[in-house]
Amino acid sequence: MQKVGIVGPGIMGTGIAYLCASCGFDTLLWGRSQDSVSKGKQRVEKIIEGALKRGRLSQDEAEKVKNKVEYTTDLHLLGDCDIVIESIAEDADLKKEIIKKLSVICRPSIILATNTSTKSITELASVCSYPERFIGAHFFNPPYIMRLVEVVKAVQTSDKVVGKTVEFAKNLKRVPVVLKDYPGFIVNHLLVPFLNHAVHMLEAGESAENLKKVTTLGLGHPMGPIELADFIGLDVVEAMGDTLYEKFKDPKFNPPISIRNLVKAGYLGMKAGRGLLSYDEKK
Repeated sequence: MQKVGIVGPGIMGTGIAYLCASCGFDTLLWGRSQDSVSKGKQRVEKIIEGALKRGRLSQDEAEKVKNKVEYTTDLHLLGDCDIVIESIAEDADLKKEIIKKLSVICRPSIILATNTSTKSITELASVCSYPERFIGAHFFNPPYIMRLVEVVKAVQTSDKVVGKTVEFAKNLKRVPVVLKDYPGFIVNHLLVPFLNHAVHMLEAGESAENLKKVTTLGLGHPMGPIELADFIGLDVVEAMGDTLYEKFKDPKFNPPISIRNLVKAGYLGMKAGRGLLSYDEKK
């Protein structure tokens, strides 16, 4: 593989784009509008600037990464890629809409992957012409730091495509784990109840600081669960919980009322400057 297409210039899409470019792949980042593409470019360049400041990239390397990423609003240009990774909002209908279009544009040999965190890979593959070339490639935020990639095989996915996706993940210096298509896969099936329970404890009067101390010092987590929920995005946490609750009808997956209310208010976490905690002073 030489060229990667990324569909969606949001936080995850731009993070994956940077990762691919930094590993030497020609990368094409698609957005629905020029405004979304411009914001995506700003996000990629912000990641590059951060890597420069931390000494992870030299000036020459930073320029090479910048030059490896192209930006477009023309979906048809993705037909020249070797693998296309869909990374738009966690909405099954929106994903199916874009996957249908991609499956017509992209020749049968192009792997179509989705970065969904909870949606059924088999269901998404069902709208794809040549569904055997469709697969889940679930990266974690931020993808250029988090090493895991859940490679999720749909019922229709061919073994050849699984092998190529595993090889691709390794070329990105990630650690691929091949999984069957199961709601929430593994990580989010474990994570959603953990976050929900932490938020319920917060609602009951426990402090976010104490929850942080016990999870970082007692469990070895890099941040507390309340911060983590805000970091992921409360809208994303709610969507993951809703998907899993719909599948299993188990209350442990049902998002807490405080998360639902904050999402309604637009307080989505770190990206909005406010969520379960406030981040305005840090902006």
